[in-house]
Amino acid sequence: MLPMPCGGNPHARDDDRGERRIWPLHGHVATPKDTPVGASVLIQEIFGVNAAMRAWCDRVADLGVLALCPDLFGRQQAGRN
Repeated sequence: MLPMPCGGNPHARDDDRGERRIWPLHGHVATPKDTPVGASVLIQEIFGVNAAMRAWCDRVADLGVLALCPDLFGRQQAGRN
């Protein structure tokens, strides 16, 4: 394993004031109506976090599980549906 800069995060960079900046990770979060019984991370399809992936998160949340689908490629092409 290669050493990573900035405390282990390969995307973190120190700005001109010496503060650490980490790129934001966007995605879709669906929470159940009651207290969650668990959590699940759904990995996006090739088309990104689209309507189908958001619907999957909502279905998982309907089962009582907190669901998160991170937009893993959002930095490469922003604004994709």
